[in-house]
Order: sequence, then structure tokens, then C-alpha cells
Amino acid sequence: MSINHHVLSNALFKQIVETANEGVILTDSLFKVEFVNKMMAGFLEKTENEIIGHPITDFIVEEDLLKFNQSKTSLPSKSIKRFEIRFILAKGAFTWGLISTSAVCDNEGVFIGNLCMVADINDRKLKSTLLSNISYELRSPLNGIMGFSELLTEMVRDSEHSKMAKIITASGKKLMTTLNAIMDLADIDGDNSKLHFETHDVGELIDNLIKRYFKDAQKKGIKLNFLLQPDHYAIIDKTFFERIIDSLVDNAIKFTHEGSVSISISVGLNDNLKTIFVNVKDTGIGIAPENQRIIFNEFRQVSVGFGREYEGTGIGLSLSKRMALMMKGSIKVESQLGLGSTFSLLLPEAEAPKLSVSAVINQVAEQNPLENPSDILNKPLILVVEDNRFNLELLEIYLSSYYQVDKAIDGLTAIRLTSSKQYDVILMDINLGIGMDGLRATKEIRNIPGYRDIPVIAVTGYTTREDKDKLQAGGINHYLAKPFEKKKLLQLLTEVLS
Repeated sequence: MSINHHVLSNALFKQIVETANEGVILTDSLFKVEFVNKMMAGFLEKTENEIIGHPITDFIVEEDLLKFNQSKTSLPSKSIKRFEIRFILAKGAFTWGLISTSAVCDNEGVFIGNLCMVADINDRKLKSTLLSNISYELRSPLNGIMGFSELLTEMVRDSEHSKMAKIITASGKKLMTTLNAIMDLADIDGDNSKLHFETHDVGELIDNLIKRYFKDAQKKGIKLNFLLQPDHYAIIDKTFFERIIDSLVDNAIKFTHEGSVSISISVGLNDNLKTIFVNVKDTGIGIAPENQRIIFNEFRQVSVGFGREYEGTGIGLSLSKRMALMMKGSIKVESQLGLGSTFSLLLPEAEAPKLSVSAVINQVAEQNPLENPSDILNKPLILVVEDNRFNLELLEIYLSSYYQVDKAIDGLTAIRLTSSKQYDVILMDINLGIGMDGLRATKEIRNIPGYRDIPVIAVTGYTTREDKDKLQAGGINHYLAKPFEKKKLLQLLTEVLS
């Protein structure tokens, strides 16, 4: 009995399939199409007769066939495989679909074919691509603006000019914060299956973050308090956790004009579950009871309109709340107008992970890092691949005191240089203008003898989670988003080389 007859003999099931909002394809055990609903035929811009009888692979973009064929290796099984794939349209065009494949068996349990459900994700992919390009176009010039203003701040002795340079740096950072918030929103609205959940020591993560807030607190004349409390573990997406802490501490400092901001960790019960409470307490302006719900709504602030007192996009807390929920946590607030606020991030506590041998070795290495790259007699040799001349010049200024630096403005030059020299690290921009991009160049360099395991750091304006996954799959070891501070670049290189 064919899969078509076996499955579609049920009139009710056939009605459901034909009225579904998703495309439906039934194939035999060799993935030849035996049935396609009207939604799927319209999605492929073909008639049903033009699809039935052909292998489903005839309608999939060649570059995505590997992804599809890998899903077939586990069939027949009860599992459902989901992945994004491009389907071929007429005249070389394609359309994006989220395909879910599962095996179909007859009444005796014999495998007879496959059911493929296809959702149209073109709008989401278009939005993702657009935001990725916007991110790149903004981050690259911001890198030059913030980098050179930072250098000017260090070099200029005239107080008035120094003040101007600091204003440029501060303005760039504010723009960067807004851009990060928008990209975070895109990440949350995108494919959440790409979140990276791992067990982390919450106290240690905060201890690493806290340093970045001291300057801001010092400028306002308020105290910033945090006592390291290790050995409290949670299963979290590290990027999301850091974004939440950034948002809560940044808000606490912004709305506190005197007194202190204190970060503490405690453990208690929440809905009968052992829970970690990360508390950010301030002595700031406080929030009236009627406004305590508004602040968690997107693009809503207590102070609004032309006369608002505090700047911001109004999406920081709403993003934080959504990120917390995705990590099976929550955010609560207790506040009194004029007496300060306490925001609490609640996360389910997890067991401490067992240390592997490699983790122990890494811990020892972290406790004994290289003091300074400039202390090395033979300075490591770094290749910087960057097509923007301002960013290339900035990187050379940042690195020349610590490393030997060679430069390449395109992928072909990078390949030529790596073929003739052995570099210790490669800093690779991804968008290199016309011609070969940074990912393609990295793949070619990996084929050169001696370069299979050489660290390649992506220094790029592409920052979405999808971008990062592509970079990792393409042979990139580490990632540094533009714009970045000199200190952060040198710290990453020290870690990579040690």
C-alpha cells in the first residue's frame, strides 16, 4: 500500500492537510513526492502535478542538500528533524522554509515514507538579513569613531580637547548600547533553537562583568558594591545572562544620583523550586506602584515625551524579562518612590558540573596568564585582514607595541601571506568588499599546511546569533564584535596565545 493511499484514505485527515496553514509533502521511503497540498504547491509556485512523482531533492537548493540528506540518516525513527532550508523557484530564485520531517509507518510498524511540514519563514529571514547588514554597516564606522576617540583621550593633554574626545567616546557607547538592544530583540524574535545553554557559576560571571561598571558609578559619585559568591550554578545562555545583568546594573546607576548600587546573590525557594536570586539594589529615584508593570512593556518608560528626563529606547527591561523567561527564570521588582529599587533575576539552581581534565588544565592556565604580550622576547606574529583602511590603521596602532603585525586588505592577499609565513594568530574581518569574503578566505587558509589549528578571530560587525553560528561552522575559533576597546582586544589575544 502506498503512503498516499494509506494516509489520505482518512477523509478527515485529508481535509486537515488541505486546509493547513503550512505546506505538506508526503514522500515514499525514497523521498519521491506522492502528495503535496495546495499550500505547498503555491509556496513552490508550481502545480501539484509538477511536483508529484519527482524526488523532493529536485526542489531544494543544491547548497542545502547536505543539510536535508543528513536528516535522512536517522529515518525511520520517531524523532522529528527541523531545519531551515531553501526551496528552488523559477529563474534561479529561492524561498526559505522551516521543514519538519518525520517517518510514517503502516499499521504493522513498517516504514513506508515521510511526512514533511514546511513553514514559510521568508519574512523572518529577510528581517534577519536586513538587521545583520544594518549591524555591520553601523559597527564598522563606529569601530573607527570609538577607537580613535579612545586614542585621542589618552594622547591629548589640553583639557578642553580631552573633554571633546571623551564626549565622542561616550556618544559612541550610547549608540552602541541602542544597537545591541535592537540586535538582541532580533535574536529573541528569531530561531530560538540556536540558544546555547550551559551550566555556569553565576557569581563568577558577575565578577567578570562588574569591572565595566565601576567607571560609570565613580563618575556619578556613587558606590558600587559586589561580594563574590561562587558555587551557585544555573543552566543559562551566557550571552542572555550578561545582557540582563548589563541592563539591570546600567539602569540602577542611571537612576541613582547619590548613595550606592549593590549586587548580591542569595538562594531560596520560588514555587517550591530551589532558586538563585541575583539582586540589583539601588538608592535611586524609585518607581511608583502604578508604573512598576509599565517598565516591562516594550518601548515604554515612566518618563516619556519631549520632556522626558532620562534617555533610552525603553526595551532594556522588556528584553531582560523575555530573556529570563527563555532561561526558565523571571524578573521581579520591589520599589518605593524616592527610596530606591531592587530588581531580582530569578534562575533555577543547578548542580555544579563535574570538571573534566581539560577544564582543570584551563583553570591552571587562567591562574597563570601571560603578564603582557610585550614581555615576550620574540613577539608573536599576527596577520590582520581588514578592507576598511581606518579600522586597519586602528588595529595596527593597538597591536604594534605588543606584536609583529602584517596587514592584508583582501582574502587573496591573506592567502598569499599565509602561504609564505607562519602566523600565530589571524584577525579576520568577514565582509571584505568585492571578491572573497573572510569565511571563504579562512576555509582556504585552513587547507595550507600548518594552519589547521591556528587561531582565527573574527573581527566583525556581523553580530546576530545566526552570524556567530555561521562563523563557527566556517572555521572561526573566536569572535570580537565591532566596535571594541583596545583592552578587550589585547585581553582576547593574551588568552588565545596562552
